[in-house]
Amino acid sequence: MTVLHLDPGVLGFMLFVAAVVGAFQLSGDVVVGRPPDVAEAGVWAASVFVFCLLSVPFSFLWTLRRLRRHGWVVGYFDQTATLLVHADVDGSWEMSDHHAAKRGRQLAQPFRQAVFRHLADEADRNRAVIVATTLVPKLASSYQADMPGLKVIDDRGRDPLGRRLLYLRRDPTEHPDAAN
Repeated sequence: MTVLHLDPGVLGFMLFVAAVVGAFQLSGDVVVGRPPDVAEAGVWAASVFVFCLLSVPFSFLWTLRRLRRHGWVVGYFDQTATLLVHADVDGSWEMSDHHAAKRGRQLAQPFRQAVFRHLADEADRNRAVIVATTLVPKLASSYQADMPGLKVIDDRGRDPLGRRLLYLRRDPTEHPDAAN
């Protein structure tokens, strides 16, 4: 499902890199005194783009490996959505990689409500803080509606592309089993 939702910025960057490689190939021909070979430059650009696309599954495997660095990663999946939860460096539980099979239709809401209820109960039982980040204010609102106690704590952060990040946090509440 994650491959279906490649960020347009990532795809655009891949195309940009491929175009730059093609342009270098063309300029190299000119520098050495040959006539520019557009077909050869196109092959180089297409090869780089295909290489970039083929690297995507490996980057996802690398991400899972990186997420396990602090101990564990748990995945929740059904036919409508995915969600990963992993230990963060400070011991909090970070929700990440939430993807819906069909975005913007609220089809993943029942999945999210069930998973968030389970996750909140487990976090309360273990006295763990839950954190998440999102670029989408509407998604932050959905997260807050589906997980009581989850609140936006900061909206001043920026991602590497300069987009506004919303940081969410849920502190544990007293759980009936906590005394046991």
